[in-house]
Amino acid sequence: MWESSYSKEQISGVGVGIGALVDSDAGIVRYRPDFEWVDVNFRDILRKRIHHSVFIENDVNSLAILEHWFGEDNLSDNFIVVALQHGVGAGCVVNGQLMRGHFGLAGEFGHMLMDPGGPLCGCGMRGCLGAYAGANGILRQAKSIADKGTWKTERKGNITFDDVLRELEKGNPELEKVYTKAGEVLGIGISYLIKLFDPERVIITGEGVRAGDHLLRPMHESLNKRLSKKLARYRPDIVLKQWTDEAWARGAGTLVLQEIYKSPAIK
Repeated sequence: MWESSYSKEQISGVGVGIGALVDSDAGIVRYRPDFEWVDVNFRDILRKRIHHSVFIENDVNSLAILEHWFGEDNLSDNFIVVALQHGVGAGCVVNGQLMRGHFGLAGEFGHMLMDPGGPLCGCGMRGCLGAYAGANGILRQAKSIADKGTWKTERKGNITFDDVLRELEKGNPELEKVYTKAGEVLGIGISYLIKLFDPERVIITGEGVRAGDHLLRPMHESLNKRLSKKLARYRPDIVLKQWTDEAWARGAGTLVLQEIYKSPAIK
């Protein structure tokens, strides 16, 4: 629990980044399956409880806003943040504007279909990118490996992401295969983003980067295979950003700053 010496009267607003399909303009969480939320007006619910202005956004979009305001790359108006968390999300800034789409649902990078016969995703489809490269998808595959006995662990059904990373560092060949496939699929997906949006840089962050070269080496190899050598001088920089949970809070806070300092012409 974080505490501060500020009074409620000194708070200009409250920003909330949510791992869900979020219509930020309407203040509505369109879909969050683990809470069984469909079209929940979360902004109004929270505003009535705390009596402050509230701004909500998809959590990865909030990271992109944070990068645009305060990141090392804040001089760029064309970049993409790819966050490897429970799933995989992307925040796309094009010509200085965050891309939200018509319903505010743009950036669901993790639900790009990579293989119709692939592993089950939380969205109900099979073979989504996030089912391979997101932490939840990796945990499902790790539990399957443990159930088959190729990973000797007493935890089995209670395996955590930290358990997976520790076992990965020990050289478990089955987990190596999981991460090699995850990296290959992630590289394919990022190649599509590059071809669609022509970013100056792609920033990769989130808890998933803790896997290091187990994930990133096959990702780079896969990406390089899918970008034209004839257009090599137009490739974006691929920037790895080590993860801290504080980034979520800073991203949410930047939502408020963005609203306070937004031009009246676009409010």
